[in-house]
Parts: sequence; structure tokens; C-alpha cells
Amino acid sequence: MFPSKRSRAYVLFATLSVLLSLACGPLGLGSKDEPTALPSSTPEPAPTSPPAEPTPISDPSPTPSSAGEEEPDSPDTDVPEDVDLLACPSSGHTMMLKFSAHIAIDYGPAHIEHNLEDGILGLMVEGDGAESAIVSSAVVPIPYNMSGTMEKCSFSGEGTMTPSATGFCQDGIVYLTITEDWGAYEGTMTCEGGSVPFNMPPMGAMTHTGADGNGEVFYLDKGFAGEGAGYTTIRPFAGPSGSGDHIWTLFYDYTGPVR
Repeated sequence: MFPSKRSRAYVLFATLSVLLSLACGPLGLGSKDEPTALPSSTPEPAPTSPPAEPTPISDPSPTPSSAGEEEPDSPDTDVPEDVDLLACPSSGHTMMLKFSAHIAIDYGPAHIEHNLEDGILGLMVEGDGAESAIVSSAVVPIPYNMSGTMEKCSFSGEGTMTPSATGFCQDGIVYLTITEDWGAYEGTMTCEGGSVPFNMPPMGAMTHTGADGNGEVFYLDKGFAGEGAGYTTIRPFAGPSGSGDHIWTLFYDYTGPVR
């Protein structure tokens, strides 16, 4: 009877929540240490890619130090041979960071597809000098959806992820500590003709700090400036039972500062 199907759906949802937590690790969707970076040939959104499992940290990316404070160690970054770096932007210039992600998880009886729709985070350059600080300036939540199957049941639903980023530019290289705050998920589970709504609590904030902790790396390439294209960094999903990528593309407005 339908009541028993509703009860079964609730039990499977509870099981799904546990499996998702185990599949993604105690911190949720994260990323591996080694990224893949490549210049984006066009400003078109990169192919939707997955949220990977980020490693939260307590300290943000280095920013320009104030008077009397010790200067942070300069990052040691190998620049690709085909990249011709520009100077860092001055105070008031804007940047845009595009997010997209897709993750597929197979864990126990569950198959889960997690998709982050393309979304943009506005960034503002503050300060001039050897290091230009970069902060979030226009934060808009980005929708995500999650669907899949578990035994003879299926489920689907959606939520939002609120992005933010801080960092700096040094010698034509942008270093960004990127935080993805994954909100609550609302969906429906259907089992043998009976459907029940369910809510999954927020997965919380997950922070990407790059391979060395200085931030995810983006090159201000002259080609990318002249063609209006962006520079893309890809970081693989780090969960034990899934695959996919976080994809971020940085676009830089060279037309002038915003006053």
C-alpha cells in the first residue's frame, strides 16, 4: 500500500544521505591537490563540470600586508612556456570568475549526478603595487541540481551554491582562495509509484586553496586579454567513489577601472 511505499522512500532517503556523506568525505564535495590549467579559447562558458571535494582551511590566501606586518612568502609558480604575462591590474579594475561543475558518484546502491549550473562571481581589484588584493564584489547564488537512483527508487531536486573568493595578483599571476557554500537541497524521491518530498541539510562551505595553499592559479595571458577569452583551471573531484571536475574560468576587463 502507498503508506508503506512512503515509509520505504523515507528510509531510502535517510540511507542516501549517509551514503552521500561517506562518498564525498566528511567535508562534502572536494578537490584533489593537482589541478589542470589551460587557457580558454573563447569567453563561452566552459563545459559544465563537477563539484570536487575541497579541503577547508582556516587561513585565507595571502593578501598584501599592512605596514608593520611581515610580508607573506612569494608563491613559486612555474609559468607555461606559451603564456605571455601581463602586469597585474590596478585598483578599481574588475574580474569575473565563472563556476561550473559536474560530479558522478557511485557508492553502494546509489548512483548520484551532481551538477552546478554555469554562474558568475564578480571580483574587484583593491590596491596597487607588487601585489594587488582581489575581493568578491558581486555575489549571486548559483543553482545546482542533484538526481540519481537507489535500488528501485529515483530522486531529483535542487539547491543553490553561494560563491566567494579572495586573493591577490603578483607578477601577472592571480591566486584565488575559492569558497563554495553549498545550501540545502530540496527534492522528491519516487519508489514504485509513490513519491515523497524531502530536504537535505546544507553541505556547508568548502574551500579550494590550490596545490600549495596560496590559492588556485590563473595566468593573465596577453592572448586571453586581446581575445576577450578567459583562463581556465580544472580541479578533479577527490571523493573515493566518484569522478568529475570543478571548473573555474577567470575573465579580466582590460577596458579600465570602475570608479
